[in-house]
Amino acid sequence: MTLSGGAFVDGRLLELTPPALVQLNDLILKHRGWQRVVLFAEISTERSTEFWSDQNAMMRAKDELLVAAVDHMQMEASRGLSLDEYIRRHKDKQVLICGDYRTGQVRLDQIKTIVDNAGYEPIRLDEIPDYLQQDLRQKFDAIAPHVRFLVIDDSSGAAQMVEVALAESGRWPTIIVRMRGTGSSYMTRGGSATSRVLREMDYSEDDLEEVLRVGFDWSRRRLQHLANNTYQPSPGDCPPIGTRSRRSLSSTRPL
Repeated sequence: MTLSGGAFVDGRLLELTPPALVQLNDLILKHRGWQRVVLFAEISTERSTEFWSDQNAMMRAKDELLVAAVDHMQMEASRGLSLDEYIRRHKDKQVLICGDYRTGQVRLDQIKTIVDNAGYEPIRLDEIPDYLQQDLRQKFDAIAPHVRFLVIDDSSGAAQMVEVALAESGRWPTIIVRMRGTGSSYMTRGGSATSRVLREMDYSEDDLEEVLRVGFDWSRRRLQHLANNTYQPSPGDCPPIGTRSRRSLSSTRPL
């Protein structure tokens, strides 16, 4: 939560219930004869040494960079670049990479390099800053709709079992790759047999790039197919926003 502008005079400012983090910006605090102008401050209920470590400070700095990126986007929008155009441009390039973030680091780095060489902007889910109130599932759901497609390495067991299910539920085109002779779970294998947005592919250390490029071609065709077959309502298909038909009004019952 962020409190910006104004003044608090002779009263309790706030009472926090863990876990909580509050930012204060440009506030005047007064109590009897005491006064303090606060340009910026943070109040947290977290008292652990780990939270206030140098490593976590670096992660918080990344959060500030994300805020700066949003500010930059808004500045560009004010210069004539609409929000829809901004999202479209970045969605056309960005690819979300998921997998085993502990034992699969080398594989994920290889996939990231290949995606980058193919002209896309790779994003590893584990490299996106974490928030205390947001778990991995929520972070995945927040990022996945805003990328062109997903690549999930399913060569060893980790959180990708959940990510594959979320990708299918969200109808996001997803390339699932597995090193031959491995596989995280029978729960994730075979999903593409009944899905139009999942593509499963096996690879070896020698042909990973070739396999992924086949997947990239599939994603382009799949996205084009989805674009051609997505229903686009005409202006006469529904009433203007804020209006309701006479039938819908007559059928409305009081609660």
